[in-house]
Amino acid sequence: MSSSTRGAFLGLSLYHGSAILLRAVFEGVAFALRDVLEVYDEQGFGFRDVALLGGVASSSVWSVIIGDVLGLPVVPHAMPTGATSLGAAMAAGVGVGLFPGLDDTSRLVRRESSPGGFRGGAGNLFATLCGI
Repeated sequence: MSSSTRGAFLGLSLYHGSAILLRAVFEGVAFALRDVLEVYDEQGFGFRDVALLGGVASSSVWSVIIGDVLGLPVVPHAMPTGATSLGAAMAAGVGVGLFPGLDDTSRLVRRESSPGGFRGGAGNLFATLCGI
């Protein structure tokens, strides 16, 4: 990305405060994730749900927005802030022969069972935005 790249919020009025701008950024990120998900779908990967990791996992607002835009339930991860370290440890375990392959490490991963953050209302908006 070039240092001369610029962006803008268009159509703002005095009504638009920082909360609305922040939500617009959240929604933009969610639509970018949806764009990536579409590529995976084209390649035959099917997703039944999505787990959020890191700081985003602690935000109920993010969960709802991402669930709505992706059209998938958001399932809480048992270790939302330690998942990256766990993945690295699993890969290292495969590398040193502790596990035959990554599929054999799945017993180390536990996901919560209560989905949340999905209302399914943003799918048509995604198609509209892609047509612009």
